[in-house]
Amino acid sequence: CYQLLPFLFIILLAVLRWLPWPSLLCLLALPVAWGNVRTALRFDADGREALLGLDRRSARLQLLFSLTLIAGLLLSTL
Repeated sequence: CYQLLPFLFIILLAVLRWLPWPSLLCLLALPVAWGNVRTALRFDADGREALLGLDRRSARLQLLFSLTLIAGLLLSTL
């Protein structure tokens, strides 16, 4: 669930107007984060096999989140 916290934080900052609305573009990465959470939650049922590749998918999520946040921030300056 920790992978969903940055999204909630960005939403909060946008609602408080501390970040511009285009910064919400990073929400496009939310389905990837949800997929990672679902994979991690399968650990109890599938054991270590469920976590194979999760580190790679987490890195991909970090890159996608960062690039879409940067794009949103740049878009807000136009």
